[in-house]
Amino acid sequence: FTCMRYYKHKKNAQERLASRGVFNDFDTDHDGEVTLNEFIARYQKIDPNTSTEQLKQLFKKADKDGNGTLSFKEFLKMGRQLKRVGSDSDIPSW
Repeated sequence: FTCMRYYKHKKNAQERLASRGVFNDFDTDHDGEVTLNEFIARYQKIDPNTSTEQLKQLFKKADKDGNGTLSFKEFLKMGRQLKRVGSDSDIPSW
């Protein structure tokens, strides 16, 4: 039981570090938040077939506090949700 808890904690920490690197790639001005423009520009480099409208909708859903930017926490949550959804036609995959 203790070993499993340690493994889960270690795995979560590794996922967070990997996600922090992705977040930093999107946060091009390095102010600690991802703006809509940063999000669209970086995402379309990864997947140019994703429309700007799809990305705007995704960003809006992820921006839980409505301040127009994604915090690391919001970004991480969005990434987890996209992983669960997979490659749905309405929501771009991560």
